Amino acid sequence: MRSSIVFYLIALSLLSGCKSGTSDQKLTGSIKRDDSAPAANLLPAESEEDGTKASPESSLTLVKESFAESYVPPKRGTVYTYHNNWASLPKVIKYKVSGVERIGSRKYLKFTSVAGLKNPVHAYYNLKNFNLKGYRDLSGKAVVTFMPAEQRYRFPLKPGDKWLTKWQSKDHKKNEVTSGGGIVRVEQIEQLALPIGVYKTVRVRLPMPSNAPRGMTHHLWFSPKLGVTVKEQIKSTSMNWTQILAKIDSPAS
Repeated sequence: MRSSIVFYLIALSLLSGCKSGTSDQKLTGSIKRDDSAPAANLLPAESEEDGTKASPESSLTLVKESFAESYVPPKRGTVYTYHNNWASLPKVIKYKVSGVERIGSRKYLKFTSVAGLKNPVHAYYNLKNFNLKGYRDLSGKAVVTFMPAEQRYRFPLKPGDKWLTKWQSKDHKKNEVTSGGGIVRVEQIEQLALPIGVYKTVRVRLPMPSNAPRGMTHHLWFSPKLGVTVKEQIKSTSMNWTQILAKIDSPAS
């Protein structure tokens, strides 16, 4: 049980992307460059069902109004520094917005781990809805592929929304395929106190793997203003793993 959860958390550290399972499809496809991101054959085009819609607790203050009508991506060159308290992961991990790439008919925002991870990766997120499509190492080799893209958010976001998500992911190194999913719930809007200041966020509850301990929960706090997940927490009676945004370095003008 512990090893399963540890692997789950390690996968989460890759820019907050859950390990799940996929079909045998690899990251292939023709890419048209939108900027200086390196060209490579990476990902298949997504289907429409990939998702457009249709901290201590004392630091949280409930806000009643809804917001986040659409996803607004961060600027290229922005660097996000995250701190986490899970012993198997680096205490500090940094990610840089490194470009936009077109795969088929869709555009993807690329984040690159620039500090912390032993094996740096690129992570690809749908530019329209921030759904995670997959990871590649810096040489362009596939690490994990999500089919369809993992749908943590579904815009517009408002409290009370919920949807069923189903995905598969493939660990290309181990040649392992796993499946997952469940009900994603938008719980509430909160003012969240971060090391970088107070931000209005949407709190989302994700489904847990079927073999997770009873009572374990998985929450995200997403900031529409920053365009990223600013806090992630997996909690049970015996553990509390938290990753939180601690610093932002804006791109040079």
